[in-house]
Amino acid sequence: MQIDVFNGDADGICALIQLRLSQPAESKLITGVKRDIQLLQRVTATAGDKVTVLIFHWLKIKTIYAAS
Repeated sequence: MQIDVFNGDADGICALIQLRLSQPAESKLITGVKRDIQLLQRVTATAGDKVTVLIFHWLKIKTIYAAS
């Protein structure tokens, strides 16, 4: 399964549209409000799944997952 994770702000939506125009794929969409750094915790992926993450503040995510 293809899973696309993106913030629901203009940057996230535009990034997803551009990606899927250039690389069409059926996908499960997981989205949230702008700067929702907990969004990745809502992803349930299994072996063989492909997860694409668009528009995140990587420093904050790195800090959250390093602390876990």
